[in-house]
Amino acid sequence: MRRLLLLSPPLLVALIAAAVLASAPSTPADQTVDIDSSRRNAIVIAAERASPAIVAVGTVERIERGFLRGHSLYTYQELAPFPFVGSGVIIDGDEGLIVTNDHVIAGLSELLVTLPDGRQFDATLVGHDSSNDLALLRIPASDLPEIPLGTSDDLMIGEWVLAIGNPFGDLIDDPQPTVSIGVISALNRDFRNARTGRISLDMIQTDAGINPGNSGGALVNAQGELIGINSFIISPSGTSADIGFAIPVNRVRRVVDDLARYGQVRPVYRDFVTHTFRRRMAESTGVTHRPGAIVTALDINGPAAQAGLLLGDIVTRINGQAVTNSQEMEAYLTTLRVGEPIRLTVWRPDGEAEIDYELIQDRP
Repeated sequence: MRRLLLLSPPLLVALIAAAVLASAPSTPADQTVDIDSSRRNAIVIAAERASPAIVAVGTVERIERGFLRGHSLYTYQELAPFPFVGSGVIIDGDEGLIVTNDHVIAGLSELLVTLPDGRQFDATLVGHDSSNDLALLRIPASDLPEIPLGTSDDLMIGEWVLAIGNPFGDLIDDPQPTVSIGVISALNRDFRNARTGRISLDMIQTDAGINPGNSGGALVNAQGELIGINSFIISPSGTSADIGFAIPVNRVRRVVDDLARYGQVRPVYRDFVTHTFRRRMAESTGVTHRPGAIVTALDINGPAAQAGLLLGDIVTRINGQAVTNSQEMEAYLTTLRVGEPIRLTVWRPDGEAEIDYELIQDRP
């Protein structure tokens, strides 16, 4: 026999009241709470995590002044600070280490670092590497906020990023960094600057706003981790046109490690020379033309030869990246460090081969 569940009148009333309250529209106070909670999103949290480690990098100039007293000229010097030349990122708060662009500090005889809280410190140059456009500074301070380092190996086109720095600092005159938002527009971009001759390889492209003064600042992922150092833009006006480029953090790590240990990037021993493999060269040798760099000189006692590289080999890839000419070959080699493994993919008349070896330091 089936049993029926009977509710007492007080319990039935309570259930009906609860259902009515649950279906009632939210009050303005409830909506305000919902809006406030939604405002504190991942972007806000990422900015809060990274911004305290972003500094302004500038200089102090000594200005000669004078005045006449009677027939005599008296001169004196005034110190004129210019604190907002570019930006920098604190990567070691205990040691006071700051990474920035080499072009930010180029030509500056005195370096001045301004923290977001307004404190200023004279900085010393630990080392710099113009080929990678990176410089490492040190300030006499400890217990500073430092940015967490991410990785640039797993970046995705379209993911959100923040560009944090001090754009137009000479106009804004505020050490608090500016945050702009965008996405990763492209990866592995290569450029040659016709004016300076600098070659930039494997760059991260972003549409996050990067303006004068942002150079040396941070490109940050949605976790608030450093994924790149903002370096340059492409723009006819000189201001942001949503096409900016950053140095991948994995390369920053390698370069900064050398600068911190040795004060410079240890030069890699180049034990072979290449030239662009051109169509006419292929026709004269009777082989099929393919883009690459042909080995024209080789140290038979060097690590590449010992690993199997031969004269006449046509290098088509380095560490999986395509090589179409000798300029790309040389430029890519400048991004590698002593002790790193390298794999050359080469073409020979009898087929393709891979040459694996470890880079060594240049001989004195």
